[in-house]
Amino acid sequence: MTTKKEQFKLLSNKGKINHTFFGELTLTEEVDVIWESEIKGIETCLWYSSSSQNISDMLDSYAQFLQNLKEHIKVATTALVESLKEDSEYIDFHREELDENLPTDIVDFVMAMTLNNIHLWIDDENSQITMDFMIAPEESDQILCVKFNPQGEVLEVVWES
Repeated sequence: MTTKKEQFKLLSNKGKINHTFFGELTLTEEVDVIWESEIKGIETCLWYSSSSQNISDMLDSYAQFLQNLKEHIKVATTALVESLKEDSEYIDFHREELDENLPTDIVDFVMAMTLNNIHLWIDDENSQITMDFMIAPEESDQILCVKFNPQGEVLEVVWES
């Protein structure tokens, strides 16, 4: 009987891996999306770099993160509130640029944001999970990205576009 690790080695040598959550994945030579799905209405992508060695463990970790997504969204919104308390430039920018009646209270502002994308990155040097939050996504492409390590701990919040 072959173990999970032995099965992984057999499949990965052929450029494929089968995971209970993600299904059959084709491993690529380039950095590329190897899985896409909509999880709770949120576009979710799994990125893979061919330099990755711990793909089986990473897939397990990311599956667990997605299975507990509701809790991780709460952690992310708390991180957003704390970040915006330190620097409200993102709120100020949107209130000026959109000329909207956006909430002035930080908690209300964060609650008005939407989670648009989740990206799971498998790369030995920079494995991470990113959650892209936006306010008024139909009018602004500005993102507040909450970055997590593979264990689900917040690394940072960054403003991106």
